[in-house]
Amino acid sequence: MTDVSSASFPSPIIAQAYLSHAAPETVYAWLKANAGEIGPLFTSPIPDELLKALLDRNDPIINLGIASVAAEREILRPLWKSGDPAVRNAIAGNKYRDQGIAGILNRHSWAEQDELTAALQEGDHNFIKLWCTNPALNFDGLKQAFLKQGIYENLSENQWLIVIHWSLQNPNLIIPSDRHHEGTDVPAYKAAWSLLLTLPNTRVNAYVICERFSKLNSFFPPFETLLKDTLVNYFNDREKWQQQQNDGETLFLNHVFGRWSAASSDDPNAVDSDGKEWHEFQTLRQNVGAAVANRGRGVQDLIKNHDDVHVRRGFYAAGKFANPNEIEAAFQKDGKDFLEAAIYNDNFYASDPRDVRRAFVQVVEGSPRYESYPVPSFPTIWRHRAGELFKRDPARYPDPRVFDLEDADEQPVQRDSDPQAELIRRLDRIEVIATGCALVLIAGAALLAAWGMEVLVTKLVDENFPGQGFGGLAGTIAFIVTMIVVWQGASHVLFKKTLR
Repeated sequence: MTDVSSASFPSPIIAQAYLSHAAPETVYAWLKANAGEIGPLFTSPIPDELLKALLDRNDPIINLGIASVAAEREILRPLWKSGDPAVRNAIAGNKYRDQGIAGILNRHSWAEQDELTAALQEGDHNFIKLWCTNPALNFDGLKQAFLKQGIYENLSENQWLIVIHWSLQNPNLIIPSDRHHEGTDVPAYKAAWSLLLTLPNTRVNAYVICERFSKLNSFFPPFETLLKDTLVNYFNDREKWQQQQNDGETLFLNHVFGRWSAASSDDPNAVDSDGKEWHEFQTLRQNVGAAVANRGRGVQDLIKNHDDVHVRRGFYAAGKFANPNEIEAAFQKDGKDFLEAAIYNDNFYASDPRDVRRAFVQVVEGSPRYESYPVPSFPTIWRHRAGELFKRDPARYPDPRVFDLEDADEQPVQRDSDPQAELIRRLDRIEVIATGCALVLIAGAALLAAWGMEVLVTKLVDENFPGQGFGGLAGTIAFIVTMIVVWQGASHVLFKKTLR
């Protein structure tokens, strides 16, 4: 069959004539391929007359295609009213609906408000995901989702949590855009950050939001209720307004860091059986710290000098270090916690500033191997991420096979000032050699034991079942089983001791 998914017909009449008789799969592919690019004043390039004609075919596959690209109320309404779960999911994920002028004047007019609420309350998980991660959900809709207003007002707490989880991943909030929103995005961001003040600080809620805030494009904390004084007007007193902004951000962050901890939670599940704080709270504080790590001098100082190591890890994971001394100081202060977070900080992989990258490489390559850190090692993670970032953006991230070798020629990567690290590296090499020798000995012992078992079993079977010819087969099976048991048992003990 010829692929016509990207075909452009000479006229809409010809397109309608062809697609009215084409196979449903062909129509679906053509609709998806020709729906057009979304812009501020989006108008669908597919004529309404064509979509209505295709809708008259009443084919399930074609209906899915129409539901995925249609923008007009008259077309979407009957599809939504059909109640077909697949069609409703297609409408939920339709990024063309509610766009342009029609979306401004008649938003969601293809469904009643209570119908959408019921779909979010009773629909499957995929419907909520498609609805909340669709860029057609504009900033006003996102604000309503976070504040539990509009169609979200009567949702159960569990369904609302799912809405929050997916709405925080909406492209409008996490993907940078060249479009100027003229402040229309601020209420949505404020509503998102307000969740940290209003959402009950339970372990479940921490789990739902703990990795989301560092992905948001903007930081607009709703700190007004935390200020002692009323927020002044920017045009009346700019200096005081700016000071209140700075103070408000600090107040907000300190409040959030204190609130989202096991010590501040009434949730009996906030700690494990040993009384230790669950990692969801720690991850949330680190994630919020990472979200504001480059906000400004005052916020940076708060994050990287915070008493809570998990907040400091947020700065290590996303902050920008000015010079090698800052890297060394952070490593000396937090050691493994610094490395675990900083190894995923893209700023350390950039070619500029070169001395910062070089200093971090020295810390990675010259650090002790921490016993509690799993394989792969920090140097392995560094080399893998450096290579991946270079492939993604070679203009910012240099080829580690060339760049780091040049640095190695200028300055040794080993940190001579740390004799303990050098001793551990040598012990690691000795351990690798010893492990290899032990594996050879295990293999020899396994062969010897298997051969002995094969001889013994063959003899016993032949004596008990003379003339049956079972001895050779039984001996072979005994050989294989003995090899597996001895090899697995001995190597398990060896690697267990090695990992210690």
